[in-house]
Amino acid sequence: SDAEITEIGKTVLVSPTDGQTGLITPVTLVWEIPSDSQNRNIHAHVQVDKTSDAFGDLEVEKLSFKDSGFEYWNGSNWVTYPSDGVTSAYYGNQARISVSLTQGTKYWRVRGGVGC
Repeated sequence: SDAEITEIGKTVLVSPTDGQTGLITPVTLVWEIPSDSQNRNIHAHVQVDKTSDAFGDLEVEKLSFKDSGFEYWNGSNWVTYPSDGVTSAYYGNQARISVSLTQGTKYWRVRGGVGC
C-alpha cells in the first residue's frame, strides 16, 4: 500500500557532509530523526539526484514504509526501521540507509514525515 508523506520537523543530514568528495559506492546516508513530531510515527524519504538539487532526474528514491535497508539507532544498536515508522521514543536519534550509486556528482536529501 502507498501512503502520502507529509513533511514535518527539520531532518538534519549528518553524513556525508555538504561538498564531500571521493565517496565510494555504496554511500551510507545518516540523518537525525526529527524531534518535534507530536508523538506520530516518523517515516523517512530519501532522494538522490544525478544532475542538480532540483531533484528532477532521480537515480534513487526510497521510502521507509515500503523499501528495505533503512535502520535507526535505538540507543544501543542499529536496528531495522519499522514499516510503520519510528516512534516518539527515538526522536532525535539517527537513522541511515546505504545506497548504490553510479559515478559522478550527486545531490541528496532526506526528509522525515508522517504517513497520512
